[in-house]
Amino acid sequence: MDEVFGDLPSEIQLSHESFRGSQRVQPILSVPGLYVIEDFMNEEGTEYILSSALALGWATGGDNNQAMRFGDLPAWVAGVTDILDGLPGVPFPDRPTLFNQLILNRYEKAEGILPHIDLLRFQDFIFGVTLAGSASFIFADKSGPVQTIFLSRGDAYILTGPARYDFTHEIPTQAEDVDPATEETVPRSVRISLTLRALVS
Repeated sequence: MDEVFGDLPSEIQLSHESFRGSQRVQPILSVPGLYVIEDFMNEEGTEYILSSALALGWATGGDNNQAMRFGDLPAWVAGVTDILDGLPGVPFPDRPTLFNQLILNRYEKAEGILPHIDLLRFQDFIFGVTLAGSASFIFADKSGPVQTIFLSRGDAYILTGPARYDFTHEIPTQAEDVDPATEETVPRSVRISLTLRALVS
């Protein structure tokens, strides 16, 4: 696992502040506790983190489509939390003081994930950012689908409260998505995402 998640040499690590995008925060009122952050990370920061993972041999495809780490986060990804700490306009009093679990996932073209709620072993704050590709996410409660959001490279989401515990989320298996902002059809490509969580102590 160290071969996958090892730190890069300090001389090529960038300032975390330089990763910050325009960060347009959008609370999704139909799913309380769901926030979408468009352009959470800029192109420089997104490419740096993605390239760091690829350089260490992760996300090659096939069976090598997911990697996890528990405990201290590697330096090349922990900078994401610095940006999150400075996120404007969104109060998160229950945010974990320390993320200690991450997942890097690779989804092939048209690949999705079934409806689910993240395991209760994790605290009430889940953060995810798209490092490559794009996809639609569907949120549903017991009555059925409630909201679809679209995330592209550099976009992020936060799940807390009802969004974390009362709504399932899924990525539909399909070859293309519709960007609701532009109403344009966007063909799927390989999608790579980073998720940060904290274990319940």
